[in-house]
Amino acid sequence: MIEYKDATNNDFERLVALRTTAMIHDFKRHDLDLTRTKEFFRKSFKAVYTKMLYMNDEWIGCVALHPDDEYDTELKHFYIHAAYRGQGIGKYVLQSIIERQRLDNKNLCLYVFKESAAIPIYEKHGFVEVEVGDFTHRLALWQKPPL
Repeated sequence: MIEYKDATNNDFERLVALRTTAMIHDFKRHDLDLTRTKEFFRKSFKAVYTKMLYMNDEWIGCVALHPDDEYDTELKHFYIHAAYRGQGIGKYVLQSIIERQRLDNKNLCLYVFKESAAIPIYEKHGFVEVEVGDFTHRLALWQKPPL
């Protein structure tokens, strides 16, 4: 069973380390400087919207759900420790988020790096591409029609 605990600003450094480990292939593929990626994370990290994920008292990852004016909610900073990947944990957390959004009749969006291995996973859950940037795709899952 996954336990969700509120993040604090003191979690920043360990979240940066988890993010860097989880996304290192994307960062390298797009030739992104790790110092810049850390600063980007610093600007986007909001503890109030972030949950730390635990299983059997072990910290296994994190997820953040930020309010979004255009899409209701933006899924950000969704990372699972490498040791826990491939066990269905990420799928379970994502399905739980999607179900909550469905019950609340709220749309959900996220950004993902171009050529990311995560794109087919999100598409399998019903996300569709709504925007393409220099490095990223914006994907959305509609619970209600777009404005």
